[in-house]
Amino acid sequence: MKKIVVVLFLALLLACEPALKVKLSGGNPPGFSLGGQDNTLMFFICCQEPLQPLDQENYIWEIRNNNAPNVTYPINVTYGLIPQGFQQISPKDNTAPPPLVEGRKYTYWAQGYYGGKGGCFEIRKGKAVTIGCDNRDVTLEAELTEGGNLPSFAIRGDDYLYELLIYYIDSTDKDDDDWRWEYMWQIRPENEYKKKLPVEIEYGMLPEGYKQLSPENGKQPMSLKSGIRYHYRVRGVNSLRVGCFELINGKTAKADCP
Repeated sequence: MKKIVVVLFLALLLACEPALKVKLSGGNPPGFSLGGQDNTLMFFICCQEPLQPLDQENYIWEIRNNNAPNVTYPINVTYGLIPQGFQQISPKDNTAPPPLVEGRKYTYWAQGYYGGKGGCFEIRKGKAVTIGCDNRDVTLEAELTEGGNLPSFAIRGDDYLYELLIYYIDSTDKDDDDWRWEYMWQIRPENEYKKKLPVEIEYGMLPEGYKQLSPENGKQPMSLKSGIRYHYRVRGVNSLRVGCFELINGKTAKADCP
């Protein structure tokens, strides 16, 4: 089990004022002009593989403002080059980000104090070209089956499944103000998250074509205990379903999430 790395989940096209302005300039690597009436706190580009959600773990390049007093706007940013007053978060240790692949869609996002601005692009004939961001109206259902010794989930819909995570919130450390998400079981499909639905998944039973991230090294997940409220997150590429359950007299039962 491990402590979750809290990720920033951003919805595209926030309408806030004063607004950031982000302008893409062609080329490979592409350039971006960041300006407007707000200061850029962070900027990222995602993702390395198709169908990956916009999670921090999937950012191929992320930089953040160091609150340097000498940063002036607008500021010109080139993919892979750290501008003055910023630090690189991803990849770590200032490692160069991967080359951008011809024909693959990428998403960029700049976040300020009052809102954000983003868009999508792809590389065509050696130049970055603005394209539309697909926000598919997809569905995802995750029905918890009650009454069994172990929880099971009937996952349906027209989205692609990205992850199933089961965890509980540990607040036993009185000296620690941060509650921790303790992972019980975390799995994802192999093959670039392209597993279509439906699928039936029982706790601890890894379906064919899936990989286990937690516990690591293929270890069997810990037994669930009575008296603990467990959370589950079923994540598609474009959708999310969450819920909670408990073990009552050794049987799975739905529970309210706090």
